[in-house]
Parts: sequence; C-alpha cells; structure tokens
Amino acid sequence: MVWPLVVYRKLCWTVVRPLTSESTDYTSILVQDGPAAPEAIERAWDAVQKRCGADIILLPYLKADCKLFELASRKRGVATTAHPVAVARLRGETDWNAFSSSLGRLFKNKPGALEQRLSKKGDVKIRFLGPQDHEENIRLVDWMFDCKRQWADRVDKKGAWLYSMEYRNYLVALLNQTDSEVVARLMVLSLDRAPLAVEIFGLGKTCVDDLIAGFDPDHWRQSPGTIATEHCVKWALEHHLDFDLGAGIEKYKGYWSRNHILTTWSMQIASTGWGLFALQAENLRRRLFERPPPRWVRFPGHERECAREIQGAQIVKLY
Repeated sequence: MVWPLVVYRKLCWTVVRPLTSESTDYTSILVQDGPAAPEAIERAWDAVQKRCGADIILLPYLKADCKLFELASRKRGVATTAHPVAVARLRGETDWNAFSSSLGRLFKNKPGALEQRLSKKGDVKIRFLGPQDHEENIRLVDWMFDCKRQWADRVDKKGAWLYSMEYRNYLVALLNQTDSEVVARLMVLSLDRAPLAVEIFGLGKTCVDDLIAGFDPDHWRQSPGTIATEHCVKWALEHHLDFDLGAGIEKYKGYWSRNHILTTWSMQIASTGWGLFALQAENLRRRLFERPPPRWVRFPGHERECAREIQGAQIVKLY
C-alpha cells in the first residue's frame, strides 16, 4: 500500500493533503486488491489522523463509492464540494460509426465534421505516441504547456500546476516510462506537420483517464481541441475501454458520455478543534461576503443523481 502525502503550514494551521498536481486528480490510495484492502485503507486513514499532526485534512476529488470517502464522512467537521464527472461507457460499444451517429450534434457539428473542414486547409494527421517517441513526447509536452499558458493569460485563469516543472516532468515520465506496460499516451493533431492540439490520457485496466490537453490558441476557430478529444474517445472505444472525461460541466463532456454523470467530492476535514474553528470561520465568511447565486447542474436523463447538485456548492457539517 502506498499513499504519498504532503504536510504544510497555512497561516496558523497545519494541513495535510495527497501529493498530487493540485489540478483535478482523484484522491486514491494505491493498495493491492483483495479482502485485506479495506482494512489496510482504514489503517492508513487512522495513521494520517494520528501521526501527521494536521489540523485540517484535504481530500480533493474523492469518489463517493470508495472506502476512504466512507471513512472521511464519519468525521466531525466536514466541508464538502460536489464535482460532476462525465464517464463515457464504451466497453459495450463495438462500432464507432454506430456510436458516433447516435450522439447528435455538438455545437452544431456531427462527429467528423470539424476534421473534414480542417482537412480543406492542408494535410491533417492524427498520431498516438508511445514511449518509443521519447524526444517527441518531451517536445510536445513543452509545446502544450506553452499553449495552455498563453490561453490562461488571455482568460485570466491560472493554476500553480500550469507553471510547475515538477508536474511537467511527471507527465514526461508517465509517457516515456518503459519499466512495465504503457501507462499513458499522447495524441497529437497536426496540420501540415505543425501541431494544433495535444491530449494526454492515462491507461487503466478498464478505463482511459483524460489527464490534460492543450491547443494552439491561434487556431481556436478550427476547434482543434474538439477534434483531438473525438479521436481519443474513438481510440478508447476501439480498445474496449471506458473514457473518463474528468470533472467539470463543459458541454462536450456530457455529449461524449451520453450524459452519464457521476459525482466526486472534495473534502475539508477538521482533525482538531483548531481546524474546526478554521472551517467554521471560512463558512461564515462565505455566507457573509460571497453568496453567489445557485447554479444548478442539469444533465437530461440523470436528474436524480445530478440535478440536485450545485457546482462549487459547499455542504458543511459543523457540530
């Protein structure tokens, strides 16, 4: 069993959280499957509470059906934030044309239409790279981050992970590792040999995880990111894998998943009275000064699971 964590100070409080990129990575514990797994996870959870000396424990993007969510939910003083997650169930699909034709239109375009339009401008290539493409993986990861930073500057939406050399090196190591089975692939869309979009996805036993993507902002009118995602979904279907499009309410996620929406939870857990005071103070601050209008997330056909969840809303148990 392995669970990397980081302990740090934030103002007057000690905080512990999983060692991740701090983007939208799921919280999970790497543990060998088997009847002993639940007990091992429970021991790990007890150790975190007793040995880390933390006032607050952060568990971002935690799946509601996992053992860790069950354990964390028992704590006194828990603030949770709901995140809808779209998952395309593709393992039962056998024919791409039949699947894609059942989807209708995304932004007025049927599958394949945007690529056909782009092909009128030059030679369009779609490639899926592996560890054997070591140098090209490095070059395209750097290109992708450069594109994402340009876009972040334009829309003023930035995250520390976007400028993290450690996260960049982590992605490169995933793509280029040769010690075991391939665990990640990079897909590149190019026009006349120049990259327009890159998408990186992780490979599991039954599911593809969409990790990160970027496109040339100078070609945004051609929707290269949309074309890249379409080919990644197609690749997953052809390899009999589901496709996890990640957290968020973007329209394309509901489209490719056929509105199959799950919910993950980010949890802030008070481990001490001092930590509970911090959560209470933050909850009071939000009530007094923020008060955003509710934004209901609706996914046709899945109202029972998702329509009642509010994106970004906090549900707080402070007692």
